[in-house]
Amino acid sequence: MKILITGLSGFFGQNFFQFLNREYPEHDLYGLDLVFGQDCRDYDIVDKAVRDKDLVISLASLTHTETSLHYPELFLNDNIKIAYNILKACTFHKVKLIFVSSSEVYGSLEPGWEKQSEDHPFKPCSPYALTKAYQDLMCQTWHRVYGTDVVIVRPFNTYGFFQDARKVISKFIDRILKNKPITIYGDGTQTRDWTFITDIIKGIWMAKDLPAGEIINLCSGKDYSILEIIELLKKITGKDIQIQYDKPRLGEVKRMIGDNTKAKNLLGWQPTISFEEGLEKTFNFIKEVGTPMYLGGEEKSLRYRR
Repeated sequence: MKILITGLSGFFGQNFFQFLNREYPEHDLYGLDLVFGQDCRDYDIVDKAVRDKDLVISLASLTHTETSLHYPELFLNDNIKIAYNILKACTFHKVKLIFVSSSEVYGSLEPGWEKQSEDHPFKPCSPYALTKAYQDLMCQTWHRVYGTDVVIVRPFNTYGFFQDARKVISKFIDRILKNKPITIYGDGTQTRDWTFITDIIKGIWMAKDLPAGEIINLCSGKDYSILEIIELLKKITGKDIQIQYDKPRLGEVKRMIGDNTKAKNLLGWQPTISFEEGLEKTFNFIKEVGTPMYLGGEEKSLRYRR
């Protein structure tokens, strides 16, 4: 197969490339990323990259929620344009597309719902989440209207190797290693459903066998609060972690917990790495390698640095 990965330099992209290169060396892998001068907002560039491929994994998006609160127009313009160009090219060239959406489309768990299944209502709580919801709905529409061979994957909170230093797990570990206090926004009781990056990548890869139009969650089905994460990190690092509290963030999601029943039934997929084990792996990795900083979502910068 000839496989194109958009957003190659990002958290998911780096891990996906390494996974396929290690486990499936018979496939030809191609990357598309702004860091390398390849702009997914330019349709001609996307069209040329897609035209002779067998599969496209769409990971390219501006992703940092907090940045989107300060630059909403940037996220609205870029993420919607990126999704449109990829859908247009894959539709025209009849190439299968795995589009990676996000659990952020759901927002907080709605009253009356035990977990967030694929049918949970959309209630995005940030400009970033809104753009993911729009991308997700575009994929559904393109499948219904144009017959696009697209599968939508909604990963819940993911953490692990090569994650941006601004993301919560990487940021907490980085602060601990530097003996600096951790800032908690609000009271720390807000929860998320966490899955280690290697499990998520395997799930995305398995999704290639799903029929066109299918939508699937990738998650653990368990949630942890910020305070619980800090307690686990204390146990793993053996350090006394300093905490400082700040006011809640705009549009804070109070509770997020996914339902992975569909992934189990259709793909035989479920996480293999526990949250505590994954945290330990991530801590050891960051201690050894450090954390990258991808500033693609910053209006003032489009550079990538370690």
